[in-house]
Amino acid sequence: MGMHEFRITTYVLTCDECGTTFGDGTERYAGDLIQRAKNNGWQVIVKSPTDSYYCPKHWQYSCRDCGKDFYRPDPRTKEGKQWDDTHANVCPDCAKKRNLAEFEKLAKELGE
Repeated sequence: MGMHEFRITTYVLTCDECGTTFGDGTERYAGDLIQRAKNNGWQVIVKSPTDSYYCPKHWQYSCRDCGKDFYRPDPRTKEGKQWDDTHANVCPDCAKKRNLAEFEKLAKELGE
């Protein structure tokens, strides 16, 4: 009888924007961790060669007007308040150009 060495891989997710982590380092299955993160407001963008992960405060969008990537809180955050989907894919700069007062009001409420 001898001692055996075991290596166990565990996972956590890290927000690509701010470095916030999800998970306590005990999750052994990446797929389960990703699903739990999604259920808790995290955004997962699958792309090659590596996936991207964003915490609920830093969801990534591509502006439908200029094409620039920008960040906004998960629409399910802030006491369940929903973003108006009409302007969900417009960056703050283009929103100002379009004079979207409602967008600015929501951004202010959410602390942007």
